[in-house]
Order: sequence, then structure tokens, then C-alpha cells
Amino acid sequence: MKSALVILCKNQEKYARVIARGVLSQSVKPDRVLVVMDRPGLLERVETRKAYEEIPGCEFLVVGCTPDNIERPPMVDGVLPFCAGHCRNLALDMLYDMDLVVFLDGDCIPMNRMLESHIAAYEDGCVIVGRRTEVKWGSDDQRQCSEEHPIPIFTRKPNYVTSERYIADSGVVWTCNFGITAGAVKAIQKLNEELYGVSAVFHPDFCGRWGGEDGFLGIECFYGGIPIRTTPIMNMDGVSHIEHPRPSNKYDHQAFLNFLEIKRRELIFLLNAAGKSNAEFVSLGTLVGR
Repeated sequence: MKSALVILCKNQEKYARVIARGVLSQSVKPDRVLVVMDRPGLLERVETRKAYEEIPGCEFLVVGCTPDNIERPPMVDGVLPFCAGHCRNLALDMLYDMDLVVFLDGDCIPMNRMLESHIAAYEDGCVIVGRRTEVKWGSDDQRQCSEEHPIPIFTRKPNYVTSERYIADSGVVWTCNFGITAGAVKAIQKLNEELYGVSAVFHPDFCGRWGGEDGFLGIECFYGGIPIRTTPIMNMDGVSHIEHPRPSNKYDHQAFLNFLEIKRRELIFLLNAAGKSNAEFVSLGTLVGR
């Protein structure tokens, strides 16, 4: 099985060396490592390359332009659009011959069994979600220990995620530690082509404003019959998120949830109209008891 590790970076060159060391420490080595830089400045480009060139054979993809298909303008004029889904689609195009592609963000340090945990959960045709631990959550994953809406999906063995509530609440597919198999890439691209006329994994309707492109991918998988698997809890699995402030002009959590709910309703309607599902739309508030 051929595997690739993709690090998506945006103004995160200050974290690059510690993440590169995490990549070098992997118990199972990836066949390819690809660093994707989203519209970097010159200094960011130089410093990022310098840090990751410690990794033998590391490849770089510089995404220099904002895509034409921006569907959701940024919250504030003058703020660069959020284009992570677009960048991940470009990375998947480059890595078309890989059996497994694992993504992490440029502020997440991979623990030394991170890739090993994805391989342990590997099953062609599925997507795989791994843990993101944070100091503010007691070095645990937020999904596991949230008191208000816990989403306890991780155990010591790989699991299938089958709860509509977890999926609709955008609590499962987080691309800070996310794997996708070759079969799943083809299945999601086919689904998006048939329903939306767009052969892509990450839906372009989420391009522009922060949030939702990964949660919607989980929603498409759930209603479209593409299995979602979790990595097993191991010693030193997952990624460690580096704490940093979130700028208020970029993140709008409620708007992201509202838009995601609109797209979930639309997806169910389109699947039913195409004869691919008979799911009934149940609102998020009803599902989670809000």
C-alpha cells in the first residue's frame, strides 16, 4: 500500500520545523510527503521550504492564486478568502496514484504513530478520521470530552461512525487529521459530479469563508453510503494542535453551522431525487436536542 502525507500551510511557517520533526519521527514512513502552501508571501515560502527540506524527497505545491469559484465571500472586506478545500483538491490531483492520503494542518504536530493509526484503520473505499489533542482539553480530543455535546467516536479499535447526530453536528470529519483512500476519492468525486456537476472531493460551495468543507464531506459520505472510519487510540497517535488565537474577522461559527445545515438539506433532496437515497431530513436542532 502506498501512502502520502500532506501538510497544508497558510501563514504557519513558524510551526514548520516542529511539524517536520514530527513527520520524520513517524513509526511508519509515508511514500510521499507533500507540503501545500496556500498563497504564501516570499518570506513564508522561503522559511517553509527551509524547514521541510529536512525531510528526504519532500515535495512542495505552491498555490499562488485564489480560485475563480469563490462561493462564500470572506466575512470582512480585504481579508483573504479561505481556500483550504481547494488546496486539498489540488493535492489529491497530484497524489492520484496513492492508496491512502493523510492530511494535517500547518498548526498540528503529528505524533510518531499518527500515520500508523491511519494504516491500522485502512479499508479501501472509506475515509478515516484521527484524533486532534489539545492542551486546553486536557491533552484529549475536544470531540471526546465536550460536556455539552460529546462525540465519543474514538476507542482502542477502529470504528465505523454511523450516528446521524454526530455527522450533522460537524463533529466527525475534521481535516486537521484526516485520511482518504483511493476508492473514497473516486466515490466522492463521482457523487459530486452526478449531483452538482463538479468532480471534486471538497465541495467548492464552501470555498471563501472559513468552515464547513470538511463537515460537509462527512455529510456526503454518511448519506451517500461511503464508510467513515476512526483511527484506534494508540500511544502517540493523532496530532497535537498548537494553541493560537483565532482572528475574529475569519471565523464565524454560527454562519458556518447555518450554511452547513442548508447544504445538508439540499444534499438529501438531491440524493432522493436521483433515487440514491430515501433519507428524511431531520433538523440539526431536533437531532441534537437544541
